[in-house]
This record gives sequence, structure tokens and C-alpha cells, in this order.
Amino acid sequence: VWECNPDHGVDGPLCRLARKPGYALVSAGSFTMGTPVDEVGREANGVVAEDEGPQHNVLITADFFMMRHEVTRSQWSALFDLDPSAFDDCEGCPVQQVSFFEALGYANALSQQDGVASCYTLTGCSGAFATNNYVCTDASAAADFDGSGSIDDEDLYSCPGHRLPTEAEWEFAYRAGGQTATYNGDLSSVGCDEPVVDPIAWYCGNDANRTEAVMQKQPNN
Repeated sequence: VWECNPDHGVDGPLCRLARKPGYALVSAGSFTMGTPVDEVGREANGVVAEDEGPQHNVLITADFFMMRHEVTRSQWSALFDLDPSAFDDCEGCPVQQVSFFEALGYANALSQQDGVASCYTLTGCSGAFATNNYVCTDASAAADFDGSGSIDDEDLYSCPGHRLPTEAEWEFAYRAGGQTATYNGDLSSVGCDEPVVDPIAWYCGNDANRTEAVMQKQPNN
């Protein structure tokens, strides 16, 4: 994610850098986050996903750029020597078996590649990076990016580098103005024969129990 806040401006240098192949501009706006209690798919194996509610309105206050697809193995390998993926015969498939802290490390590496500040500081890390055993005790904003006089999570919104989207940003981008269970419509079931899911995702009804190359399905916009 690259954020284009009022200080940067959509036409500012940081946003121009972000407007490169593979990124999509997500314009600021508001949406209803979460799902209704009776939505098909919210309950699985008799357990209701309570963290999907209650529904509430969220305001996204700044435009941002988001990568159009998952990070691929070739993109990962361009920055790191080790590839943790179990399926290693498809360069255009999503990189797999990456931990949360390794994802933050990848974002920092992208920032360094683009010559801008890294957003995250990782502390208390152990294990070899990209080997499925890399763990850290904490992650925080790397600097006082918003000039508040202290370093906290709010600084991430003003960081000029790459970062992970928040849960709200991700859901806002995914929904693309819609409010159904998927951007292709509501589900009729949670089985492996779902016509709404088949055109937009790989799942038990159409895959070979492995990853597939990115951008083969219908986009949300």
C-alpha cells in the first residue's frame, strides 16, 4: 500500500512513484464494514464468525495505491535469495508460507528498492528470514512520520514507503463499492459448487489443491 494523503497529494512525487504497473488507485470514501449475521458463509461448522460484526460505517480518509494481485514468487525472489513456497514450479503464483513479520520485511525491502523510507521496525527477531521459522517479538512504525512528537501506529498512515493495508482498507478495496458477500454477488452455499465464486477465485470447486498464477480470474473492478 502507498498512501496519498493531503501532504503527498495524488500528483505528488510519492504517488507518481506508486502509480507504476501493478498498482491500482483506491479513492477515499466510506463503506459499511462487516457482514450481516444471516449472511451465508459467516457461519462455518456451526461456529459464527463474531469478529465479522457488528456492521459499522468506516471512513477511509485518504486515497491509496494497492498492488493489484498477491505478491508472486518472482517478485519475492527479486528481493530475497530464499523462497519459502511449497509449490515451486510457478513463478507467477503467489509466494507461500510467508509469516506476518516476513510480510513486513518484504514491504520494507520494497521501500528500500524505491529509495523511500521503510515503514516498519522489527524487534526481537530470530530464525532465518524466509525459512518458515522467522519470528519477532514486536513490530512498530519506524519513525515519527506524522510529526506528532511520538511514534505510534498512526505514523504508518503517513509513512512514504510501502506498508500492509489495514483490515478496513483491504475490505474497502475488495468490496469496490458493493455490499454483497463477494464482489460477484451473495453466496448460495459454502460448498465446492458455487457459481458466484467460480469466476472470481480458486477454491475447492475449481483448483487442483495447489496455488495458481495470479490475475486469471475476473477482477472486482
